[in-house]
Amino acid sequence: PEGGGILFVVHRTDGADTIELYSNGARRQLLQMEGQVLHEPVFSPTGHVLFGRYPTNGGIWALPFSLDRREPTGEPFLVVADAIHPAAAGAGRFAYVQGSESNTSQLTWLTKSGERLGQVGEARRFYPIAALSPDGTRITVSENNEGEWDLWLYDLERDTRSRLTFDGETWVPSWSPDGKSLFYSSTPTGVAPQMKRVSADGSGETEDLGVGMLPSVSADGRVLVYHQIGENGNSLMIESRSLEGDGEPTL
Repeated sequence: PEGGGILFVVHRTDGADTIELYSNGARRQLLQMEGQVLHEPVFSPTGHVLFGRYPTNGGIWALPFSLDRREPTGEPFLVVADAIHPAAAGAGRFAYVQGSESNTSQLTWLTKSGERLGQVGEARRFYPIAALSPDGTRITVSENNEGEWDLWLYDLERDTRSRLTFDGETWVPSWSPDGKSLFYSSTPTGVAPQMKRVSADGSGETEDLGVGMLPSVSADGRVLVYHQIGENGNSLMIESRSLEGDGEPTL
């Protein structure tokens, strides 16, 4: 408020998440929680910083905070259990979404108008971006099992579920136009995000496609389009490259 600063979360590959404040040209740590994922800090006019936390005691928490001094004035406490995405308003009110990051989700068929037609498999902990194969017979999604995120394939005709990757940090799959391959992002700790390709039937070796994120393929299956991290480690650029020949990237 009134130019008091910018709140943000630092997610470290080695070390605890922290909520920090950038104000008057300086950066200050407000809160650190070992073993917890922190997200979406927002100022509240009640004199608090609201934020999300999981997996332990997941929900929306409040950190007593002095905007004048730009510093915490007490210990954080739970406000709403099993909730995410806080948005603060005046008079001490705030909005949120019920449900937590650690909860399970259900793959569900919907019509264009939003009518529910049925479900796919059991409720599990999914990353909320699923990919339907071009022929509509298979679904792949990143699923958490014992703390590891990997791609799993749901064959709708055979009513089977099978694991496709074993990276442990695998995200946002996309299909090749012919339905034979899947492209995805892999983000192992301490390593730049990698793009990979795996056969949709689970056969053969996983192919490394180099550094990049969120790969997708052109309709003719010849060009890979993806996000690339800039040299400063912060900015994102969209690059494309041919899946044939030397595969040199084009910005």
